[in-house]
Amino acid sequence: MELADAVEQMWQKRRYHELFYMVDTCQSESMFQLVYSPGVLAVGSSQVGEDSLSHHVDPAIGVYIIDRYTYYALEFLESTQPDSQHTMQQFLKVHSVFTYRDNTSHDDCKRHAARKA
Repeated sequence: MELADAVEQMWQKRRYHELFYMVDTCQSESMFQLVYSPGVLAVGSSQVGEDSLSHHVDPAIGVYIIDRYTYYALEFLESTQPDSQHTMQQFLKVHSVFTYRDNTSHDDCKRHAARKA
């Protein structure tokens, strides 16, 4: 609720025209469920009740280092130049990309991107 109220104060003080908010953590949808201000596009790597899933482990340190959603979002953004014709719609489809590149399905991943506009 505090985040929703902070965004509303920013809107009232004209601190943004459009706001893109991306969250990548377990149950990330919960971070923007209550946002009620106009001009906000929020996306998250998982819905309420879902875990965020890792992409790969770093063998040198033995821990997972990046989430699947972030990995593919970063891959998309790194291929985008300032004069690119990429659209926000193409970026928002990034969550469906990882489910096929590593030969797993959406159900196997038990993860769905959450979105609120």
